[in-house]
Amino acid sequence: MTLPVANMPERPSLQMLQEYLSLLRADQVPHSGRTLKDHLEGTGRILREWGCDEAVCIAGMFHSIYGTNVFGFKRLGWSDRPLVGRMLGERAEHLVYLFCVSDRPGAFLEALGTGIIRHRTSGESFSAGVDVCAALLEIESANLIEQGCGEQFLKRLSAWVSAYPDLPLSVGLRSFLAGHAAAGKAPAAPGRPTAEELH
Repeated sequence: MTLPVANMPERPSLQMLQEYLSLLRADQVPHSGRTLKDHLEGTGRILREWGCDEAVCIAGMFHSIYGTNVFGFKRLGWSDRPLVGRMLGERAEHLVYLFCVSDRPGAFLEALGTGIIRHRTSGESFSAGVDVCAALLEIESANLIEQGCGEQFLKRLSAWVSAYPDLPLSVGLRSFLAGHAAAGKAPAAPGRPTAEELH
């Protein structure tokens, strides 16, 4: 696939990112009753509304382009990673890659304790500091919320946020989780989540 990366600005505009999604034909792929492009743009929009940093918002817009453990339709292959890194920025591409190769969503919560994300098929280990884990949790939350699902994951995440108040999540996601808990949809459980809560 040929994508226009020759004279790329250092920070691609939202319009340019939307054009990339069209070039990837994400507007022709069905996803959750709409198109993949609609879903990816919606995920990015939620992340922007939450005040997440730019790389997280961009990664959210492209979170499944390599295919995931749930959505197997690949728009690009692993050999395209350098190109995608030039398009999106290295940090955003790295987040997209980790999102796509992990056994999500439980892997992101587990990585908070282990500092490691494992490739779901090869078993390869990737170091994942708390900032990377927090970014992946934000992307996953926006991904699931955008689709109107993920109740169990949000409950587990709410428990983690209660147990680890210093987890560097966006104010927007924290507010969402607090409202979710206040509405009786997620527990405000103290203490470290159990192994059962992780999976």
